[in-house]
Amino acid sequence: MIILIASMGNNNEIGKDNKAICNLNYHKHKLQKETKGNVVVMGRSTFDNLLINLEDTKKIVLSKKKQFKKEVGNDVQVVDNVLDLIKKCKSLSEKKDVYIVGGESIFNLFVNYADKMYITKIDKTVEDADAFFPKIETNEWNEKVLDNNKEKNIEFSFIEYTKK
Repeated sequence: MIILIASMGNNNEIGKDNKAICNLNYHKHKLQKETKGNVVVMGRSTFDNLLINLEDTKKIVLSKKKQFKKEVGNDVQVVDNVLDLIKKCKSLSEKKDVYIVGGESIFNLFVNYADKMYITKIDKTVEDADAFFPKIETNEWNEKVLDNNKEKNIEFSFIEYTKK
């Protein structure tokens, strides 16, 4: 199964200046819990700015920067071709869950392949955000609110979307 997992604001904003718009401990915990023992796919900027350790996961990073392969070591697989990444993820998803964790361009690549999405919908608007999650076509997804919560004076919902 291919699963997108993200946190976003009221206008689908996910980041500004290569940083998440909000770093909720709740979302970090969900990300760690959901991805454990599975495959995690992200872009290089997301990898560089990941604020949590994703233990017991196979990490795949899309990067065209040749030196990056040498910098990350053996626990991360670096793929430099979008089509190769999509093929690899579709193949891996037959055996394990493949979690797409960002950023914007990676979400855009995989939104049409996703079987499920976990979205932490934050009641916050970041006017100068520069990275956005793809628009969700609500007629293509079943939506189920799993939790409503508040942290750091920010209200949010944890929502599961499953492909119809």
